[in-house]
Amino acid sequence: MWLRAVSGSDRPFEFTRLIESGDEVVVTYEATRPGGSRFRNTEVLTFSGDQIRRQEVYFGWNLD
Repeated sequence: MWLRAVSGSDRPFEFTRLIESGDEVVVTYEATRPGGSRFRNTEVLTFSGDQIRRQEVYFGWNLD
């Protein structure tokens, strides 16, 4: 699934993993930096109802 980044960039990112377990969601996505190199990040989101209560972000896989 490709989505547009919401940080003001017009570069899309792709979800490669989306796992729901209880009140947590694990998402891995790939994107392209403005210079053209690609990267992959993973986030663990903890929800309370429909609101995010905690966000863990794991940076750093370069794909090039």
